[in-house]
Amino acid sequence: MNEETRDPELPERIAAVLRGPDVWSEVPDDLDARVLTALRRERASGIAAPDKVFTPAPAVPRDELARARKHRAARRSRRGLLIVSAAATVAAAAAAVAVLSILPDDGASSNVVTLTATALAPGASGHATVTDRPSGVEIELDLEGLAPSRRGSYYQGWLKGPNGAVTIGTFHARDGAKDVVLWSGVDVADYPTLTVTVQREGAGPESSRKVVLEGRVG
Repeated sequence: MNEETRDPELPERIAAVLRGPDVWSEVPDDLDARVLTALRRERASGIAAPDKVFTPAPAVPRDELARARKHRAARRSRRGLLIVSAAATVAAAAAAVAVLSILPDDGASSNVVTLTATALAPGASGHATVTDRPSGVEIELDLEGLAPSRRGSYYQGWLKGPNGAVTIGTFHARDGAKDVVLWSGVDVADYPTLTVTVQREGAGPESSRKVVLEGRVG
């Protein structure tokens, strides 16, 4: 008998019954059918055999029986609390892992700005997420309604300011225009205007000035 089942308030005879393995075993589903079958057999024989005479068990006082039931209910309650506590711990750990997984690993802060379309790209729209990284400024575009560039052409991103324009990358959007990532090596505070132009292959490194999207990032 372990510490969990020992109760100084229980009489020894009740504690002895509770220590028996049959007390805690599950009742067979066919117990009632088996009892009825045995009774019918005894009735058909006309008289019960001496070794099968039913001897009632000694009655247990109601207060002792109540204490035994209360003790068993307390054990179940403690077991249930342990299970709930374990489940809550696992859930809290999972939540902590989820939060850590979505936090930036370098503590970088982001700025989201709106991009508007020009007459060259009617119906297009989007936004740019600008994030300072150790290696430069990451500019992630999420665009809607921008048609894929035609063969022989492409889109190019630019940052413009008082000192001129700096290219930040190219893309074609032929497989979708979401999550386009561009990079800048200059501070957006010095080059606050973001534009996207459509360029022709082989036309040289200069901007075509055919702006399809623009916004202010700095």
